[in-house]
Amino acid sequence: MSDIQLSGELMHDVQDAVRKHAPDADMGEVMQYLAAVMGYMLGNHTSDLAVKSDYMDQLNGFARQVMEESHERVQQHQQAAAPKPASNDAFGYWTPSR
Repeated sequence: MSDIQLSGELMHDVQDAVRKHAPDADMGEVMQYLAAVMGYMLGNHTSDLAVKSDYMDQLNGFARQVMEESHERVQQHQQAAAPKPASNDAFGYWTPSR
């Protein structure tokens, strides 16, 4: 697969394009439209079914790779943003003097 550059602007534009045709589409429906568009475009490609099926497998693998990398990036961002305890904090039990 070629180098693909994803951006927030591209994601927003794609969602807007789908919502022009399906104004009430939630994120799950937007993704279904994208999958259907991919299948429709590949289905209208001039190659034979075996070539189309092979290419679909490659596209599915590529989509999975992008999803997994995106998931990892989100996880790393959330971990980096999580509050970390100060290294000089004390811990233990405090008992009031009597």
